[in-house]
Amino acid sequence: MLNPELCTTQPDEQLQLSVIIPAKNEAPSIFSTLKALYDQVDADGKPLNKRHYELILLVNNCTDDTARIARQFAYNYPDLALHIIEKHFPPKQAHIGYVRRILMDEAFFRFSLLRRPRGVIASTDGDSTVGSTWIFYILKSFAEGLDAVGGRILTIPQSSDYRWYHLMDVKYRFLLARLETLIDPLPHDPWPKHFQFFGPSLAVSAKLYEQAGRLPVVPYLEDLYFYHAIQKVDARIRHCPQVEVYTSTRQQGRASLGFSRQLQDWASMRRRGELPEVAGAPECQFRLYLRNRLRTIWHDASYAQLTNLSQHIGVSLHEFYEQMISTCYFGTFLDGVMQSEKIQDYLLRHFHPVPIDQAIRQLSQQLPLIYTRSAVRSSPPTDPACIAHAAGDEGALAVG
Repeated sequence: MLNPELCTTQPDEQLQLSVIIPAKNEAPSIFSTLKALYDQVDADGKPLNKRHYELILLVNNCTDDTARIARQFAYNYPDLALHIIEKHFPPKQAHIGYVRRILMDEAFFRFSLLRRPRGVIASTDGDSTVGSTWIFYILKSFAEGLDAVGGRILTIPQSSDYRWYHLMDVKYRFLLARLETLIDPLPHDPWPKHFQFFGPSLAVSAKLYEQAGRLPVVPYLEDLYFYHAIQKVDARIRHCPQVEVYTSTRQQGRASLGFSRQLQDWASMRRRGELPEVAGAPECQFRLYLRNRLRTIWHDASYAQLTNLSQHIGVSLHEFYEQMISTCYFGTFLDGVMQSEKIQDYLLRHFHPVPIDQAIRQLSQQLPLIYTRSAVRSSPPTDPACIAHAAGDEGALAVG
């Protein structure tokens, strides 16, 4: 039975992907958002079959012409299934977490009607414009057996107080993504890859959406909480560089925390002459080597290896053995270890944040060394005894 307050027509029998779009006062951008989704093509430039995907647009708490523009679009392009829902939520519910949850739940429900657990729920935003092959590469990833896809989120270059900070943040996170592929590589997420899994460009199977407990209803950072939830159930996640979207760089966002707030913070730091502080190369290497070692221990279910690891890093992990052998998810086991008071205390005692430019220099120097070492050996070194000191003295690394 359909929900009379949401989509009022049955899903197409050929439906493979449902795009959900939250929109609040997006009159300037909503046409571009919808047109980009209408104009989807495959890798050869051939238009996609529009029976294979649909759009679910929830226009909430608007005071502009967003809904009118969307209705006119649906009238002009009737060959694409565009479901337009208008709602005015009370203040406690008028936030992106609640709106995106309603939309993803509706997409999940529609795939349930079709009995299609591998149906794809894809998310973007009303101020974002997807690339022309966005849907094609998402579906291609799922056809290869993946459970979730994070798309590359780009911003339109412009002169601003935060631009330099944003570019530094992107470079830092790409270096971390490369470091991850060298120290703890995942076969389903190889290099080249990126680091993003956010609301403007993410996709999950209907089965995984239910398995992870659905999108958390929180007023902001709902995509980060959801990403953490799917990691805990060992989802095969691909950070696909071909899945691209351009998004707004407005600093007056719809949530009190998120990308818009980050832009505001960077602009303020720029005016004060400050730099963000992040985890340096030694800490990043420690975390990744530890994760790699724990992955091996979990697969072998070896108490002896866990004891050996405890001795190397000087932190007792024996209490996690029961959890290790009782859970069917490595992600749940890893989260329990990394969030434990003992590991958190170890990180605080051995590492400290560094300015982001210093961290970039550290990582840029260490990556060639790690790459060479991993190329010579069958796998990256996983002995945590030297992890904390693998990058040498932080002061010596901070050159330039």
